[in-house]
Amino acid sequence: MHAVSFGGMEFSVRIFFIQILEKLLPISKKRKDRMIAGGGMGGYGALRAFLAEPENYGEAAAWNPHLGMEKRYEKHLSPDLRYTFGERKAWKNSGNDLFYLAEQHKGQNGSVMGKIRIQWESGWADREEAERLAELCRKNGNDVMASEETVRKDGPVSDVWEFYDQMLCRWLLEKREEWGK
Repeated sequence: MHAVSFGGMEFSVRIFFIQILEKLLPISKKRKDRMIAGGGMGGYGALRAFLAEPENYGEAAAWNPHLGMEKRYEKHLSPDLRYTFGERKAWKNSGNDLFYLAEQHKGQNGSVMGKIRIQWESGWADREEAERLAELCRKNGNDVMASEETVRKDGPVSDVWEFYDQMLCRWLLEKREEWGK
């Protein structure tokens, strides 16, 4: 989660976490070396962090990310959603709106802003939203890979966590090859 609202104050969990990791581990402070990823709501959060603060991440990956948040908000208007995201009327054109953030996240003079990977399972509800977001990010200077994935030839995965695990492993193996093992 990028930020949570507590009584009008914003506490950035992500920034705090990065600062802790930088103190504990020998991680690169270079944007190009930093990636963020997640599945489902975590996929939404990864894309949100990548688009909201492009200076921190060179790459993002999201598997079955929850992209139709405004529609979900209408169906499930619960205290949990209000607590995390604020009032629904404040959603559009805010830091919670991935399409708004993608519009702000533009490369200069044709430069590539970063790499984005969005992958989903066959039949996933937010496929159209993912394709629309991918196209907007591509238009604004990001290197985007968006695709429907089949992880098992004998049918769909038994649960969504199996899909996330397999997609994450594929991505990390590709990164390992890219980085030269």
